[in-house]
Amino acid sequence: MVAPEFTRWFRDNGDQTRLLDHNLDEESIVFDVGGYTGEFANDIVNKFNCNVYVFEPVKKFYTQLVDCFGQNEKVIPLNYGLAPEDTELYINIDEDNGENTTLLEREVIKNGTAEKIFLKSIENFLVEQDIDRIDLISINIEGGEYALLEYLVTSPTILKIKNIQVQFHDFVDNAQVKRDILHIKLQNTHKLTYNYDFVWENWGLRG
Repeated sequence: MVAPEFTRWFRDNGDQTRLLDHNLDEESIVFDVGGYTGEFANDIVNKFNCNVYVFEPVKKFYTQLVDCFGQNEKVIPLNYGLAPEDTELYINIDEDNGENTTLLEREVIKNGTAEKIFLKSIENFLVEQDIDRIDLISINIEGGEYALLEYLVTSPTILKIKNIQVQFHDFVDNAQVKRDILHIKLQNTHKLTYNYDFVWENWGLRG
């Protein structure tokens, strides 16, 4: 994260203001992609009583989500992530800091444990669940956001998403260039409503 933007985010209490600054209600559908331990899902459902699908491919974090939300019918934990297509990858989990995870194309252990995970096609998921709109998709997937958004900006599905809230990660090769290109393409359908570079930003559907 860019230090000044990170400082500005905390100064503005972004976790409780920006991340939750949406026009939602009990009928709204929210996708929490990269649910981790469920803090965002918990906050958003408590504020709006909306319906939240939490996508978390790492088994131990998914288990925590089930334990946390097992009795809450408004929150649906799912043990896979979202991607352009169905695929299996490995994710390297830093045992000293669970927040530090890295997607890998093959099994490589780097000061942690590599776990095989499953990612489901977002198109297939929408069809299977008969979902025709997403009021908010919040994306924090350790670099996987680029591939997911690069796909969405070429798909009619982008018009089904009212708000795209994303944390871009700068450790990805050519991260700034990739983000700049995605900004240009996102402007065709959405407009930037808040922005903290490489911390969090939100894009609202035009019209």
